[in-house]
Amino acid sequence: MPKQENSFWVRSICCCVFVAALAFCCILRLIRVGSTVLPAAALQNTVSVEVESGRGLIYDCKGRSVYTKKQQACVFLPCLQSLQTVQNYCGGSTLQQALQRLNNNLPFVLLQENKINQKGVYCTPVVNRAQAPYGLEHLLGYVNGEGQGVYGLELAYNSLLQSAAKTTLCFAVDAAGNYLLGAEPTLKNNRSSGAVYLTVDLDLQKAVFESCEGLKTGGVVITEVQTGKIRAMLSRPGFDAQSLADYLKSPNSPFLNRCLSRYNVGSAFKPLIAAALLENGKGSFTYNCTGSCEIAGRRFYCHRHAGHGQVTLATALEQSCNTYFYNAVAQLPGQEYLNLSQALGLGSQRALANGITAAAGSLPTSATLTSKAALANFAIGQGELLLTPLALTNLYAAVANGGWYVTPSLVEGTRTAQGYRAENAGLKNVVFSSNTAGQLKGFLAGVLTNGTGKAALPAAGGACGKTATAQTGRVVNGAEVEHSWFCGFFPQESPKYAVTVFLENKSANTAVAAQIFKKIADSVGK
Repeated sequence: MPKQENSFWVRSICCCVFVAALAFCCILRLIRVGSTVLPAAALQNTVSVEVESGRGLIYDCKGRSVYTKKQQACVFLPCLQSLQTVQNYCGGSTLQQALQRLNNNLPFVLLQENKINQKGVYCTPVVNRAQAPYGLEHLLGYVNGEGQGVYGLELAYNSLLQSAAKTTLCFAVDAAGNYLLGAEPTLKNNRSSGAVYLTVDLDLQKAVFESCEGLKTGGVVITEVQTGKIRAMLSRPGFDAQSLADYLKSPNSPFLNRCLSRYNVGSAFKPLIAAALLENGKGSFTYNCTGSCEIAGRRFYCHRHAGHGQVTLATALEQSCNTYFYNAVAQLPGQEYLNLSQALGLGSQRALANGITAAAGSLPTSATLTSKAALANFAIGQGELLLTPLALTNLYAAVANGGWYVTPSLVEGTRTAQGYRAENAGLKNVVFSSNTAGQLKGFLAGVLTNGTGKAALPAAGGACGKTATAQTGRVVNGAEVEHSWFCGFFPQESPKYAVTVFLENKSANTAVAAQIFKKIADSVGK
């Protein structure tokens, strides 16, 4: 082969190698730009950036976000030219970070309170958490500075809520990986649909919140009587998740969900005793209340020291006559009352979500109730008996729905990228007959029309319920500490909601709890 021809082929091969090397360098540079490079045909002219676009949402039973939402803007800066338009929004350190990334052909993301409408700048909305509305902070919980759920539903469903919406911006670039000015990026919202749907109804939650204005310590629970779904739950005192440090040393335990904690319940327990008596054919028992009676060598007193005279089961509930129940309870062995208590879940923990559990009630043992004095105390909800407000709500719901215990539930379901998954609905078990439930409904309606609960009677629709004052055995400044309760359901005919109002360390005046019940019923009934 001639020398000239040889030289031609050498030059040709060198040219090919040079072109291949140049192309390879360009590809390497393109791959280095951004966080993700799109494959296939777009490899040479498109680069994408994926950014977290807010934490997954929590909804009420009607599909409304339970959080007050704070809208912010996630601002995408694809190149140095775009930085010039927003540098007034950047502090010193932020500006340096932006310059470092953009000088290396890496897009920069800036979080702003408001959307920036400038050429070459692209924004996508971000939803950040604000204060939980209407006193829901105990259920919702909070996240830490790294966005991790550490309490309540935020903790229970942390993994799911972290799989939040993602936003992807696809930018046009040249062969060297430089952003092409004037080329509009493609915006994609790749939503994994990480969301939690609660049984809570924000309308009812608002009604409870507004009805409890001025309540310092206590709680309110509302459940749907047919389904066991928790429609509202409020615990006081509350806290602000945005300033947690201010509450850490508070003596009133603001992080304690009182609706799920156990307390002395007093006369609110009497309907269970009445249900057991009716189920066992002992509902016709009568007693002459003189204001006190002697049991096992001990003197037991009625709250009305003058006595109530001749009392039936109906009037005993209406007037909350203690001496009637001291003596009526002896008609059955203690185990009968324990059996019914356990059937209603009063002695069991109830997990509402991972990490959200209603405390188990404290029930006396069968051996304890062989003591006539212990049985008498048990009959009026005292002694070793401790229950949560949620547990009491379940008891009254069973009366309202015809004798069924329905396990309470808090979460309707969840949504992920794979779709919606319903949570297990409340399980139903018959605990007493519909006849017993019907008689009890009539007796508890009388509490509001003729008895101790007149302050709870709604303006329309009627209601059923029971007042209670519970002794705690604690004395402060020479006075015994007591809790006040009102438990009931409404409307009277075809009841829909069961409600427990609990006032911690409140005086013996149960009217306040009854008035809160009335406010709630009136608000919901509008």
